[in-house]
Amino acid sequence: MNNIKLTGEQLKELAGYIKTKGFKDPAIINEILDHFACKVEEEMEIDSSLSFYDAVHKARNSFGVMGFAPIAASFTKQLRSRYRKVYWKNFWQTASAPLHIPLLLVLGYGCFKCWLWANAHNYQHLMDMNDVSAILTLGYVIAQAVIMYKEETRKNLYKQTAFGVVWFFPWMLIYIMPHSNRPNIPVWVSAFIIGILSILAVLQLIALRATMKAAAADYNEVEQFFNA
Repeated sequence: MNNIKLTGEQLKELAGYIKTKGFKDPAIINEILDHFACKVEEEMEIDSSLSFYDAVHKARNSFGVMGFAPIAASFTKQLRSRYRKVYWKNFWQTASAPLHIPLLLVLGYGCFKCWLWANAHNYQHLMDMNDVSAILTLGYVIAQAVIMYKEETRKNLYKQTAFGVVWFFPWMLIYIMPHSNRPNIPVWVSAFIIGILSILAVLQLIALRATMKAAAADYNEVEQFFNA
């Protein structure tokens, strides 16, 4: 166990050094800093005659040719694993909640009936697409875009990673579903699949929102550390 602990000013110097190596995201900097600071303290513990800057030089060389890159890659992998678990936990919790099950079934059945009704009246005003399919497709895409915009996904690694682990929803299936002019496929099959997809879309958006909240909390914790 190291008896030597770096001061706040020394930690800031290390963080500045990490930034000069091309790492800009606070999350990545914080992770590298943790490893880097421990190594500097270890070097100073081994040789008490070393100055802080000599220990920094030795510590930096100990990371080898790849430098801090493996730490950054490993951290990103850990984030993906964490948010994947958060996402699926929320997905299945929402899907299995006693109160949610009847609501989801009503939603699916409603979309099923609406699709049949629109198909029967030949309501296809967008790219020869069933109007219910068009509404569901646009609604899903807009909902994801709103989440990305509100969470400012592009501005920090936590939220980028959280958004990236989301299960790919096959919303394009809504578009390519056969229309009534394809008699070899029963109309009710298309309507049934639309009902299932509508349920999955809602579950996915709820789980995505919960995952983004977890990412925001993680990011705020790191931000508070840097602002301390």
